[in-house]
Amino acid sequence: MSPQSPSSILTGVAGEHLVAGELSRCGWIASLTLRNTRGVDILASEESLESSVGIQVKTSRGSKPKWILSKKAETMKDESVFYAFVLLMDGGTARFHIVPSHVVAEYTERTHREWLSKPLRDGRQPKDSAMRNFADTEGQYLDRWDLLTSNRASDRPGGQGVRCWTSPSTIHSPHASPMFQTPFCCN
Repeated sequence: MSPQSPSSILTGVAGEHLVAGELSRCGWIASLTLRNTRGVDILASEESLESSVGIQVKTSRGSKPKWILSKKAETMKDESVFYAFVLLMDGGTARFHIVPSHVVAEYTERTHREWLSKPLRDGRQPKDSAMRNFADTEGQYLDRWDLLTSNRASDRPGGQGVRCWTSPSTIHSPHASPMFQTPFCCN
């Protein structure tokens, strides 16, 4: 394995730390969980402790906002659990897609069912598998950190949830300069 292509385990760990860092920049207390915590990689609470969420992090490399999941993604529908899909782009940038778990569950169930119903190129029916995927090709969930508090939006001044960034996050690797290209979080 070359030094330029870390293993999938290291890619996942990098994504978890990047998400925890972004949450901290947004004013959240973010704690990475132990590996035996079912379905949640990060537990996060607002600094005020008014709201807390669990976050499942999925990280991929490349330029396409698509991630591989397992069948259990279809069953996670808790309103306090979110997915943070991290896309590590060429050039050392990272993009974050923040998606409620029930949206991921519905998407994976629907797209898998559609895939199973269509014959393969050779005419055979596909065999069921535990693999699922999620894609956000339209960027609907790009930098949607505000969704983490959207159930409490009416409690905020002006009735709005927190929107951390006004433009897509661009975090550069330590070898790039400057390190952070996005403004700090604002409420």
